[in-house]
Amino acid sequence: RQNAFDDQIKSLSIIVMEIKTALEHVKETMANNNEGRVNQFVDIIREQEGQQRQQQQQQQQQQQQHQHRAHTQHQQQQQRPQHQQQYNGGYHDNQHLDYLRFGRTNNLIIFRLGECEDNSNEQDIIDRADVGNILMEIEQGDLVNKIKDIVRLGKKDGGKIRPLKVVFLSSTDIETVITNAYKLKGNVHYRVSLCRDLIREDREMEKAIYLRKKQERQNREEEIANRGEVRPGNAVEEESAPLPINTPDQDRNTAVVNPPEGGREESS
Repeated sequence: RQNAFDDQIKSLSIIVMEIKTALEHVKETMANNNEGRVNQFVDIIREQEGQQRQQQQQQQQQQQQHQHRAHTQHQQQQQRPQHQQQYNGGYHDNQHLDYLRFGRTNNLIIFRLGECEDNSNEQDIIDRADVGNILMEIEQGDLVNKIKDIVRLGKKDGGKIRPLKVVFLSSTDIETVITNAYKLKGNVHYRVSLCRDLIREDREMEKAIYLRKKQERQNREEEIANRGEVRPGNAVEEESAPLPINTPDQDRNTAVVNPPEGGREESS
């Protein structure tokens, strides 16, 4: 019996040791798991802090860019010439004017292109033929096939020739026409003037620029005349030539930026 009792005591001791070992293992496992969870939580916090710092940096950059744009616009407004400031101080910032300009970017206006005195049904055919010939004189390309529409502006009023609006597929075609319009100079068949389809505000601004350039040229010529200097040819005119814009009293063969007074009815 004593031996049996001793065996049971040994068995119980072994079981107790195994239980202790298991408990230590469980404790160690829980500690590792807790440490892993803590590390994971710390990583999440660090990631969130990094995202917040990145967002703050982006907001600061956007704010700096906005301040820079506002400062630049203010400087441009201060540096804008007086002839531009007198037309609706926020000239370039007016969204309504920008909307009107956008609708005209592909339009070309032709002035003094002959028109039938009566309401001829063949006028559209004649206009298209004339426009085609003009474009062939300007550019030996495919401009004729890039025309979207041709229409006379305004109501027919006796013998008054209405301006003709030519709508192209792209504003690039307009640039090609305006750039090469000098080729019409001296053309006896088509003494016309060409210009972009500008809104009233733009025409007034361009006219102010032209008048200012004209006055500056006249002042220089008067200064030379007062000094009694001999002018070689028209060197002064060439030196002080205005921007490539003309008014109705100039040569009608050249491309103009602002159409003549009463040339078309302005639409708002």
